Amino acid sequence: MRKLLITALFGLAVFSMSAQAIAQEVITRPNDLLNRAEAVTAVIRSKEQFAPQVVWFSDNLPEIPLFSDVDQNAWYAPFIEVGFLEGIIKGHVDGTFKPADSILTEHAIIMMERVQNREIHADLGLGRPITRGEFLSLLNVIKKDRGTGTFVYRKNEPQIQITETTEKPKKDVSYEKLFGQLPSLVPFSDRTPLVLTIPPKEKSPQSKPSHEFASEKTFAITIPSLEINDVPVIHPIDPFSQKGILEPLKDGLGHLFAYPGSPGKIMIYGHSSGYPWDISEYTKIFRKINELKSGERIFITHDDRMYIYEVNRKQIISAKDVAPFNDDGTTELILYTCWPPDSIKERYLVHAFPVEIVALK
Repeated sequence: MRKLLITALFGLAVFSMSAQAIAQEVITRPNDLLNRAEAVTAVIRSKEQFAPQVVWFSDNLPEIPLFSDVDQNAWYAPFIEVGFLEGIIKGHVDGTFKPADSILTEHAIIMMERVQNREIHADLGLGRPITRGEFLSLLNVIKKDRGTGTFVYRKNEPQIQITETTEKPKKDVSYEKLFGQLPSLVPFSDRTPLVLTIPPKEKSPQSKPSHEFASEKTFAITIPSLEINDVPVIHPIDPFSQKGILEPLKDGLGHLFAYPGSPGKIMIYGHSSGYPWDISEYTKIFRKINELKSGERIFITHDDRMYIYEVNRKQIISAKDVAPFNDDGTTELILYTCWPPDSIKERYLVHAFPVEIVALK
């Protein structure tokens, strides 16, 4: 406990000193454009309540980034994690964040609104990149003004009005209008261990399944208590890349490690949350996984057989903890998802052991 408190206190000091350094840099180059990585870092640093999270992620960054173009070794990586966790940033429709791109004025304002939970009206000219000086001026007046007020930036003279609100802001410009019509996208939020396993056996011809929860699919799962019915389970074609791991989640649940009927641990993974534009029916399929109770049953169809598992325990682990998946001679099923919902900080695991095998005819 003492070590944790010392770390948190040290982190707050570093956090504050870094914020002052950034502010000084902005002041010396006020007419330079601000990029997206700098913007999210600045808005998170504007509230010290985020400091412990930044410190935690600085020491516990997952190896796989949230966005395909983010370097986990970059100075801004912990701030990207906190920004996503707090709902400040969403990323682009192609799964990138584009940290080096200049940020548009309206996007900078949206970030600030999400942090402050206040509606902001700024006559800065929408549709163009914001300068460092404009951004810092706007951020400073938001921090200082707790009522309704006007602030004038000396060089470009923007008129900034801030309105207090207890409700989340209703924007005139929708996210869709800013970015265009957003297609379905599997988010880069659920990061899963990269493990290769043997391919499944070829499926032999079969008649209609004879068990109540059996499937005509090659590999499928049913969890009656969660109303998960006959959902495809898909092994990634490329389990060694981020995109490959996430690819199956557009069409069902992902699979790693052993297969039903073989010794070892079977992992079936899925999302508990996703981006607003991800309209896949499987985006939040494991959102209520914590409601599973000991003794409840899980039914898996694979290779002309029904494998029945019984839940025996649940656990929450850190995002980087791989110990539960080590081959220790145990044969079990593990359901896996990011946790808590709308977060990527931890992982939720449901363990189940095999109780019955039914041949399907």
